[in-house]
Amino acid sequence: MKNTLPQIGDYIQTPRFCQVRVSAVFESFDYCYGCGFTESAHMAGKDFLVYGKSIGVNRMIFAVCPHF
Repeated sequence: MKNTLPQIGDYIQTPRFCQVRVSAVFESFDYCYGCGFTESAHMAGKDFLVYGKSIGVNRMIFAVCPHF
């Protein structure tokens, strides 16, 4: 099984936020959450998780991390 994460700049279709652009890639969920990416994009059935971080009113950036 090939376990590749999306890269910075890639776009991902999510159920919660529609299409999002990846701004960061983390090696684990703990690092991702610790850096403030706490809003789940509700990705299911993928090898990775997508989380968002609020950067202002109605503005977010998104990160991915492996789903173990």
